[in-house]
Amino acid sequence: MNKQQYKALFEKIYIGTSMNFFHEVFNKKGKPDDALTTSEVFSMEVIYSLGRPTVNQFARYLHLTSPNAAYKVNHLVQKGYLTKTQSQTDKRVYYLEATEKYYSYYAINHSYVDRIFDLLAERLSDEEWVVFKRILDILDQEQTRFIERQDAAARKDHQN
Repeated sequence: MNKQQYKALFEKIYIGTSMNFFHEVFNKKGKPDDALTTSEVFSMEVIYSLGRPTVNQFARYLHLTSPNAAYKVNHLVQKGYLTKTQSQTDKRVYYLEATEKYYSYYAINHSYVDRIFDLLAERLSDEEWVVFKRILDILDQEQTRFIERQDAAARKDHQN
């Protein structure tokens, strides 16, 4: 395989995982008044991925105005998917945290990953697991660096 073929395979895996998540989330039964909209699912994924961001960090990351971010956050709080926790050191700052209600949605993706890993366990040797872990560690490091660069650029843009 050449580099382009590996890239295409990686994209196929990413898309398959995303499609499973969205299929499950948008087919989830619940009360219409607390169901997540597409935009809210996206917002929650970003908040969860940022790991307890402030409202400003969330807004900056998605290039939202502060009022728009506050509007999105307040709706997610009202629906019970998000909490705002006031900073102990700066009472103007609130940290965003997903609730158990969101984690029940997010568990959908975890069950898919669990199923895929169970299937992999049937096929990979111990040596292949070692190589796979090394590759996953590298992917994680590079993705983290990429996100940190994006966040730094967003902070710089926000200051200008």
